[in-house]
Amino acid sequence: MDASHVQTDDHHPTGVFKVTLDGKRNPDFLIVPDAAYDFIDVTGKLLELAAGADCFCFGTVAQRAPVSRSALHRLLEAAGAAVKFLDINLRPDCFFRETITESLRKANVLKMNLSEAHYLAELFEISISSLPDFCAEIMEGWSLSCCLVTMGEHGAFAASVDGKKVYVPGYSIRVVDTCGSGDAFAAGFIHEYLRSKPLADCCRLGNALGAMVAMQRGATTSLSIEEVRHFLKAKHRRFHEPSLRNFETG
Repeated sequence: MDASHVQTDDHHPTGVFKVTLDGKRNPDFLIVPDAAYDFIDVTGKLLELAAGADCFCFGTVAQRAPVSRSALHRLLEAAGAAVKFLDINLRPDCFFRETITESLRKANVLKMNLSEAHYLAELFEISISSLPDFCAEIMEGWSLSCCLVTMGEHGAFAASVDGKKVYVPGYSIRVVDTCGSGDAFAAGFIHEYLRSKPLADCCRLGNALGAMVAMQRGATTSLSIEEVRHFLKAKHRRFHEPSLRNFETG
């Protein structure tokens, strides 16, 4: 990983995420405020990187403080035609309505988990009795090209503006630590999406990577291509969401 553009800050402490796991090994985050990640500076090099990016991934946590929020908006503008992938990540005390709406305006692809989908449904007064209809309304309302909802052990649902809808069931695995599983899903999805793979393939790789990370301790698990291929070929038991059977793919 190239870390040459990671900034150092002589005036603010290194950022800390305090993570606790519930009985189902799901994480709860306390993101300590007034840390270096709240004071990101826009440099010429960062603007160059943004301008040359194929995909720009962002969320709401980096926007909780005004300095980093302003920096992010400048970088998003510099990114031009890059895919803007919004992994919304609604963490306690790290977002407000304006952050959400402004992020949706700038995004092409929206990723959220099921609890975040319910939050957005309540915030924007959209019915979520049908997940496909909810995603369609979100895409129409915010001019998105794609909407993704991850559902933990029950897999993931995705819809695109061209009318495609797919559901990939989850994996029955021994969960050790789900920290980083959402990021792993995003990485797998984007890897295929930027190569113009079918929506089902994008979700399939994302789903597999999310499960593989959940089977190991820590949020930054190193996975080899061989391990990923082996996992995808293995005959795992799957968890299905009955309401999405009509959209199911392997």
